[in-house]
Amino acid sequence: MMRLRRVCSLLFLSMNTLIFLSSAAADRFDYQDCMDRCKAEGSLDSCFYNCRPYLDRAGPPPPPPSDLLFGAIALDAKTLSSGFGKNAKTHEEAETQALAECRKAGGTAAGCKIIIWRHNSCIALATSQEGSQGPTWGYAYSDDGIVSRREATRLCRGDGGTKCQIRISFCTG
Repeated sequence: MMRLRRVCSLLFLSMNTLIFLSSAAADRFDYQDCMDRCKAEGSLDSCFYNCRPYLDRAGPPPPPPSDLLFGAIALDAKTLSSGFGKNAKTHEEAETQALAECRKAGGTAAGCKIIIWRHNSCIALATSQEGSQGPTWGYAYSDDGIVSRREATRLCRGDGGTKCQIRISFCTG
């Protein structure tokens, strides 16, 4: 009876080790994930043994997903000239597009500045030529275009804008 229990324990331990090793390669989980999974399965006795291979496992971070699309907005705060870049593969590419569009719209090279960049988000810019302290603006981002436009308008008004209107609104990704 004792021998059967020991054989079953070794068999269970071997099976768990194989399961953990194969799922680690597929899911790329770490030591803590291994321990949590092991404890959830109720095999606390073998947790440390099964999870030991992951304890010192330090590899390079996983590459970013290939479906990231970036967007950026540039603004010349004095003239309220603006531009945007969207669905770019890098944030630098989106920023370059936005700055070029801002300059094309009448902003100066020194005046056009990136005010926001995001990936896989909805971005909005609201501006007002008339405000308690001159031209004013507000920007926002969200997973929802309606929310980002509403928040950008609210922020523009909060800075004293009296006729805030959406100038730029788009979603990436």
